[in-house]
Amino acid sequence: MAKTAEGLLEHCRQALKNNVQYVYGAKMEVLTYNQIKALQNTYGKSYVWDSDLNKAGKICCDCSGLISSYTGIVRSSSGYASTAVDTATISQLKGNWEKYVGWGIWLQGHIGVVSDTEGYYYAMDGSSRNMVHYPISKNNWTKVIKLKDISYREVREVVKTYDEAAKVLVAKGVIASREYWDNAVKCVKYLDQLIINMANSL
Repeated sequence: MAKTAEGLLEHCRQALKNNVQYVYGAKMEVLTYNQIKALQNTYGKSYVWDSDLNKAGKICCDCSGLISSYTGIVRSSSGYASTAVDTATISQLKGNWEKYVGWGIWLQGHIGVVSDTEGYYYAMDGSSRNMVHYPISKNNWTKVIKLKDISYREVREVVKTYDEAAKVLVAKGVIASREYWDNAVKCVKYLDQLIINMANSL
């Protein structure tokens, strides 16, 4: 089943509700003290803090794990950036928020998810913050990325005129001769509206 932006956002909301704790290297799992200690030995105390040892027995995750625990495809934050289908600047995000809901929000070494609440992101935001839903000003995000592993619904303009509709239908191969239909629309009442409805139904 396709993994959707809506599903990813719900996954983030549940992580927030469940008070998931940040531990570097964890992928949405309940960790024991020894497992956290092993991660600390592997990555060092600058990544796995001593205070993280107190998170034993709780659900733990890191930033990229927030996304990969939903998709089932493990990638690092840099891996998400390198496989991105598309990218946009933070200025573009602020100018048209709705377009980027459910995209990844990224800076070097860190990733979150663009919230459906304008101005906010979801993220496993480090050992001191854990799982958050914060204003984007809380981090120095550099770009947003369209995630390869997520299926996004395309936002399509609604066709309002016969000319726009005819162009859509010609492009789709539904109309072979534009001239024929231009003449027909002049002769048949409401045919133009039928053409518009056809274009919007594709």
